[in-house]
Amino acid sequence: MRERRKFPRVPQPLGVQYRKIGELPAMWVTAQILNLSAGGLRFRGEETLAAGTLLEIQMALPDAREPLLIQCRVIWCQTQASGVTETGVGFSELSPEVQVRIDEMVQFLNKGA
Repeated sequence: MRERRKFPRVPQPLGVQYRKIGELPAMWVTAQILNLSAGGLRFRGEETLAAGTLLEIQMALPDAREPLLIQCRVIWCQTQASGVTETGVGFSELSPEVQVRIDEMVQFLNKGA
């Protein structure tokens, strides 16, 4: 089967926090990243999110002093048999600096895979 993704994904079990943009109170929810690419990520959590939902993600990279704040959009969300959900998001409106940081992280992880 041919890979249709624009960006290759690498497995990366990092913690992440997210909150819905425009929702008050916008409370941070903790989730677990399953994989990461230059264009998005997939995470596991407990909340079912509708496709198109705008999120702000706070992600701490191992080499960073401060977490990255990234805006993204939910592409898909599926509830698994265990009751947890897996959600795929695409990054949007990344600054060039943040895009470079993510690209470097993905390249580093690809070398170790």
